[in-house]
Amino acid sequence: MSELSPYLVLLLVGFLPNEIWRVLGVWIGGGLAQDSEFIVWVRAVAVAVLAAVIAKLTFAPLARWQWRRWQCGWSLSEADF
Repeated sequence: MSELSPYLVLLLVGFLPNEIWRVLGVWIGGGLAQDSEFIVWVRAVAVAVLAAVIAKLTFAPLARWQWRRWQCGWSLSEADF
């Protein structure tokens, strides 16, 4: 049992709480009309959050990297590419 306990903890703490919310979402969302004002708003918020995450992942690491290079007095050269 001791060799299976990490998998049991992962199942109980990681998978089941997430799955409960997914099932509730499907159950509650199944009765809503797809073109209702609330669903359109939820979809718009989800797209906005996704766009923000993608923008942060795309631009933030590059900006920090370039800022650090500028602080150290490094310059871009053809060898960097």
